[in-house]
Amino acid sequence: LLMEHGIMFDEKMGSGTGNGGGEENKFMFDWRKTKVKMLYYPDIIATVNPGENQWFHGYDARYFENLGWTDKRLFGNALGVIYLLYWPIFRRNHYKNKCSLSIIEALKYSLKGFYSKR
Repeated sequence: LLMEHGIMFDEKMGSGTGNGGGEENKFMFDWRKTKVKMLYYPDIIATVNPGENQWFHGYDARYFENLGWTDKRLFGNALGVIYLLYWPIFRRNHYKNKCSLSIIEALKYSLKGFYSKR
């Protein structure tokens, strides 16, 4: 059913790609666009070792570049820019104590990622 509708995980996203996470969100968004019904089944299909993360190493320049790139990949140009502005500004309380970047720097790196060709 998934392949019939062209729904696949994006190979440019996720752990090991260097582009950060978000592949599960893109998968769900792509699925939702098809209007095919989803069913939530609360079963464990995998466990994750809480040790070293493959792509998140803190709220640094690379994180915000990846965030901008992911925003464009998930939402496109118009909504992607809106979300790109939303996260660094309105979610500042979420990361401000764990980040040495200013809001302006976070936005700069997010825009750099948004317009990057990967």
